[in-house]
Amino acid sequence: MAIKVSTGGTKTFHYPKGHEPKINEKEKQEIEHAYEKYYERRASEKKRRIILIVVIVLIVIALALFLFFSRL
Repeated sequence: MAIKVSTGGTKTFHYPKGHEPKINEKEKQEIEHAYEKYYERRASEKKRRIILIVVIVLIVIALALFLFFSRL
C-alpha cells in the first residue's frame, strides 16, 4: 500500500509504505550546526535576562535605601 501525498496543487506523490528519505552528511551537519547555534543563542539570552533582572533588583534596592536614609 502506498502513501499518497498531495502538494496542494496538481502534483501528487506516491511513496511506498515505510519510505523515509535519507539525509546526506552535509545536510546533517547543517542541521546540527543550526541546533548548536540555537542552544548558544538561547543560553546567551538567558544570561542577558538574568543580568537584566539583577540590575533591576539592585536599582530598586538602591532606590529604597536612598529613600529610607533621606528621611532620617
